[in-house]
Amino acid sequence: MSRRAFTLMELLIVIAVTGIVIAMAMPALGRARFVSKRALCLNHARELSRSHFLYVYEQKDLVWYKGWKITEPTLQLPVCIWAVPLGPYGNIDKVRQCPEAGGNEVPTLVGSATSPWNQRYRPEGAQSDTTVSGAYAFNGWLYGDPREGLPPNTLLASQDGHTNTLKWVWNTVNAPAFVDGLWSEALPMTSDQTTFDPKAGPTDPKNQMSRVNIPRHRKTVNVAYFDMHAENIPLQSLWTLPWKPNWKAPIPLPTIR
Repeated sequence: MSRRAFTLMELLIVIAVTGIVIAMAMPALGRARFVSKRALCLNHARELSRSHFLYVYEQKDLVWYKGWKITEPTLQLPVCIWAVPLGPYGNIDKVRQCPEAGGNEVPTLVGSATSPWNQRYRPEGAQSDTTVSGAYAFNGWLYGDPREGLPPNTLLASQDGHTNTLKWVWNTVNAPAFVDGLWSEALPMTSDQTTFDPKAGPTDPKNQMSRVNIPRHRKTVNVAYFDMHAENIPLQSLWTLPWKPNWKAPIPLPTIR
């Protein structure tokens, strides 16, 4: 008994149907990859926040701002590599990067929505430079700052001269600690704009919200708080977070285009 072979028309129909099924599945697969990467990024931010919490709990103090000069001829800025003091309190080297900001781009000093920042500096007494890379910005208002002669357990003095104590951090559940960012730290102000001045660049000290207002997860951003919880929020909600004591969200909120 002979078996009938498929006709050319039948094979074409099978191929066409298979193509349609694959085309229908691709958006769902792409969405699944996006959600997976965003979730992993959120977990990394949460782990960084956990390390920060453990540091503050054990030291009974804030992370002091230790400024190094970046050994970069085009940009001389003091930086604090938070990965150094927080290193003993978690797997910092394993969670400093966001999978959405890995890319294969050439390493740059300032990061972007799709690439990490890379800061090359020389620790005191060292004979060579050290490069630290990351995809998250630390809330700079949570630094202690011995540069200004402030006592321990004191927050960084803000641009309006207001100095705040460690007590505020413990009593504020939703104080942001780490956020998706293109620089290692950010000290936002309520007056910050949604876009940066092209002449000043994304690290403009007068508009530091631009360091974290980045479309890394489309129009959302991952935030990890001092109490170690984390969430994904719309970019516009960055202006509603209590970055420092007495923070008052602007009315109306800036429009994200």
